[in-house]
Amino acid sequence: MTDRRFPHTLISSSINEERSRAFVDALEAMAAEFDFSVLMQRNSDEVSTEALPLAIHDRSLDEFIAEDGLPEEAVRRLIDEVWKLHEDKGTDDGVALGLSLIGIRPHFEHWWQQEPEGPHDTHNLTVYANEHLFEDEAVLLNEKVQRAALTMVDATKRWSQGTTFELGAEFESTLNLGLAGRSNAFTQPMGATVLPESGATLSAGTMARGVAFVAQTAEPVLPQIGAVLGCAATGRGHSFLSLHGELLT
Repeated sequence: MTDRRFPHTLISSSINEERSRAFVDALEAMAAEFDFSVLMQRNSDEVSTEALPLAIHDRSLDEFIAEDGLPEEAVRRLIDEVWKLHEDKGTDDGVALGLSLIGIRPHFEHWWQQEPEGPHDTHNLTVYANEHLFEDEAVLLNEKVQRAALTMVDATKRWSQGTTFELGAEFESTLNLGLAGRSNAFTQPMGATVLPESGATLSAGTMARGVAFVAQTAEPVLPQIGAVLGCAATGRGHSFLSLHGELLT
């Protein structure tokens, strides 16, 4: 016979009578129909899709997730790294970990690393999206990705220092930009890229100050494929899509 979850021995001797035993038997019957393993939730594999909102709340992950939410796969990454994520808040490691969980790679340049030396207690943070985070968005650097990156940075960054935030893309295939209602494709075998100032639309409702990609290093600029570009690309531009902590609209 299977061991009972609620044996009659749990009942105090002073009330161990027929009605008490009937009540315990009712609890036993209900427990037999319930799978208690769904309550464990020790890691993301034990959390059902329906229970993800509860897991986010219980682990205080709301501050790391923008109002648009995140894909389920990214949420599960946050759940699995929750302790390290909270522990490293306020450090470069915390920012790097948080962004990596949503497919973004950061590059830090502190004031003392800049030439010439920058303002004291400031740093530049350039982040590169290297994963198509939202599959329902045709554009890699879309508004949702910008919000997701900014939210993660705000939740993990060092508040005792000023942060300049810049967004770029890192990829090995074709990236599409919407420009004046047309689609322009740019390719580069490898390398990180950022957007120079000019005036292109990254996605519906999101205006960036860029019209062409430039390589961050001395690599050739991205070639244009099958579309007319509004201005010539510059091989060594140093202006980026700079959000400075706010979403460009």
